[in-house]
Amino acid sequence: MTGFLDIPKFKVRPVPERFLFNKIIYTVIFGIIAYIIIYFNYMLIVSSVPNYWNWIIIIIILLFIIAFALSSYVKYSQYSYTFYDYKVVIHEQNDKVIDYNIIQSISFKQNFIDKWFDCSTINMQLDVLSGIKLVKIQYIHSGNKIFFMLQKTKNITEI
Repeated sequence: MTGFLDIPKFKVRPVPERFLFNKIIYTVIFGIIAYIIIYFNYMLIVSSVPNYWNWIIIIIILLFIIAFALSSYVKYSQYSYTFYDYKVVIHEQNDKVIDYNIIQSISFKQNFIDKWFDCSTINMQLDVLSGIKLVKIQYIHSGNKIFFMLQKTKNITEI
């Protein structure tokens, strides 16, 4: 039941720093593993690793982490979620339009890291016929308000 002019109720953006937190943790772990592998391979070829090679390897890994973090920040800062009367539009890499009438269930998730960043995630289980099983509205402020709004809208559309 969309009208000629769809006027959004509201639009929210996720917290890009929360996306980055996971990515940076994984990248730092990858950097440590890469450093250990490079270090031991160099030690197998040469008996000792010169101090300047340690610094070169560490600087290259840090530059990789910084470049990855900046590119990820730009990518995730462009994400947004627009809520209308009968649908939600998820603007990520590929835009998704989710009609409220195909939502089977809605759940709210917030772990201790989300609390630290003051954000939460809403999971929407969709109808099997839609082709998409689960849609996540990730790392948004006021997630509990949006969760209750979606629950109310879902109850109204089911009647």
